[in-house]
Order: sequence, then structure tokens, then C-alpha cells
Amino acid sequence: MGRYGCFFATLCFVAICFTGPFVTLAVMEPLSTEELVNNSTCIVIGKVADKYSAWSADGRKIVTRYRVEVDETVAGTDPGKIVEVEHDGGIVGETGLDVSDVPAMDTNATVLLFLQAPRHSRTLIRPAQASPGAFFAVTGHAQGRYTIAADGIARKDGFTVLASGARIDAELSLMGLRTLIKRLWSGRNTPGDILKTP
Repeated sequence: MGRYGCFFATLCFVAICFTGPFVTLAVMEPLSTEELVNNSTCIVIGKVADKYSAWSADGRKIVTRYRVEVDETVAGTDPGKIVEVEHDGGIVGETGLDVSDVPAMDTNATVLLFLQAPRHSRTLIRPAQASPGAFFAVTGHAQGRYTIAADGIARKDGFTVLASGARIDAELSLMGLRTLIKRLWSGRNTPGDILKTP
């Protein structure tokens, strides 16, 4: 390969490294349903009404937010009719931040979410789409998000866990999962966080 060929190959490598999506890989500790319950403020069933990605105001991170219309609070403090859920990662324009094990959701999907107490909202560059109030984090990232199918089965995926550890209830009937959550909540080991608005 000549001098110009080497230069072109180097240029292509640099372009791929700096213009492609940033990737963060992780392997999670498996969390049992009991652990998810014990570390949640509330558990809800709802429909994903909207989602969008935006840069944080400091320009250092892309985040994705979801508006979820709550149909049922299965356990814990009632968070209201609408909850906003945020996770790191997303695509804005031609720039992507790919983060593993996030609780990604499709618009119009019915989901069951284990939620942690709201945190102060991050200021985004697109404030017209951002709620000035509180948002929630999903307990255990993708482990705390079930998608409810038309056949009434609750399934969760999209994460990688260590081979050893807690047993994960990856697929259950919604009725069975709801019953399990209520039983675990009534005997939970921790009092949970008190729901506070920022």
C-alpha cells in the first residue's frame, strides 16, 4: 500500500471512530423480582405515549425520555396519571449514544415498570419537550421493565447479566406477575423511598 493508500485507510478509521455511535458495554448483576420490589418507590402498568431524545444542556450526554400514561399502580405510592422516565443514550440528528441494558420502550407499548423515586430533571437543549418537574428512573435498568404482549404475557429482555446470581423472572403472565408483586410488596424488607417532588 502506497503513502496515499495508508493515509486514506487512517482517515477512514478516524472517521469511523469519531462519527459512529459511542458504545458503552456492561454486564449487570441479576436482580430477582423481590430485589426489584425492595428497591422501588412504586410499580405501575401503563402505555408509552411519547418518547424523544435530546442533548443535555452541557452538551455532554444524550438522554431519552418517555411519557407513560399510568393505567394502574400495582404497588407503592401513586405517582399520578403521567410519569416521565429517562435513561442515558439515544440518537439526535446523526449522533448516537448507545448504552447497554437501558429500559428502551416503543411508543404505544404497554409496560410494567419498577420505578425509583423521582430525581431532579436534567435540563435539556430542547426544553419545549422537557417537563420541568420530576422524572423517574427504572429500577435495575432494563431488568425493571416488562413489555405486556396481547396474549397477557409480561416479558423483559435487552440486558446482559452474570451467569450466577438471582433468578430472573423473564416471562410471566401479567396476572401472575401482579400477584407476585403485591405479595412481595406486603412483606418487603425496606420501607422504600418517600415520593417527593423536586
